Amino acid sequence: MGGSGPVSAAVRERRRRLVEAAGIDPAVSPVVLRQEHGAAVLRAVDAASDAPGDAALWVRADGSSRAPSVRTADCVPILIVDLRGRAAAAVHAGWKGTALGIAARAVEAMAGVGIDPAGLLAALGPAILRCCYEVETPVLDRVAAVCGDVPGLAEPSGAAGRVRLDLHAANRAQLLRAGLVAARIHAAPWCTKCREDLFFSYRRDGTRAGRQMAVVGPAALTPRLA
Repeated sequence: MGGSGPVSAAVRERRRRLVEAAGIDPAVSPVVLRQEHGAAVLRAVDAASDAPGDAALWVRADGSSRAPSVRTADCVPILIVDLRGRAAAAVHAGWKGTALGIAARAVEAMAGVGIDPAGLLAALGPAILRCCYEVETPVLDRVAAVCGDVPGLAEPSGAAGRVRLDLHAANRAQLLRAGLVAARIHAAPWCTKCREDLFFSYRRDGTRAGRQMAVVGPAALTPRLA
């Protein structure tokens, strides 16, 4: 979907096609934040184009015609929706955002407008998985401090002072701690670095890597009771 910098006509067209494929009204434009690996959660109705933040929140009462989106090239994209169709969020969770509790902060923002975390559904999209995500042990320590003792969170990489970290497991644990039900948290099985045929990957391609984009919006939310 393209990286940072000016948005070309080709990228705009791909974004339009993505919104259309997601079943969102073409009149609804994606909220595209300037992601900074932080923990800022912005309301879609208030977010200016390229505003700094790592999660966008749509609330039905806002009357916003903007759909939260997230761009990734190894970090975890997380889409969170209320099963009653009242709110949705898109979250960008790299290791720094994960260590700052970005997923939990998005859930807290939804709870702040009256959404019960137990009624939320979360999808963790394609990201670099434990097989390929090698980090220094202080990174693991910072993530574990927020997520707790998570089975399989990391494994030795074979290099001194380094481990392979599972960001999906970390964010799943964070969502559980925030009040989501385990059966309503779903994770994509693909590693962005491994699957060169499907995904961009910063770890694999460096600065020339493009970005995947995930979007969720008001017109795509059909109220459900489950």
